[in-house]
Amino acid sequence: MSDDSFRARVDLADADLKIVIEAEGFEFHGEREQLVRDCRRYTELGARGWVVLRFTWDQVMFEPDYVRRMLEQTARTRRGQPDGTTAGKATG
Repeated sequence: MSDDSFRARVDLADADLKIVIEAEGFEFHGEREQLVRDCRRYTELGARGWVVLRFTWDQVMFEPDYVRRMLEQTARTRRGQPDGTTAGKATG
């Protein structure tokens, strides 16, 4: 991700929906400097309209249904469909 004043390297992203997906591991957050850097990056992304979803390595590997559910729910919300219905769909 980048613009004129900011650049961020992320694990995965959907540029159309402005969703960033990060898989977090303990080995990369063992130092204060790493935590501060990541917090700044997540805040910068959020200020630019991005949603950052953070999952642990264990969640990605052992809870794929949870990860998928959160990704799908976030995508629906970003599309303006928080309840999962299709815009303009008739009810009744």
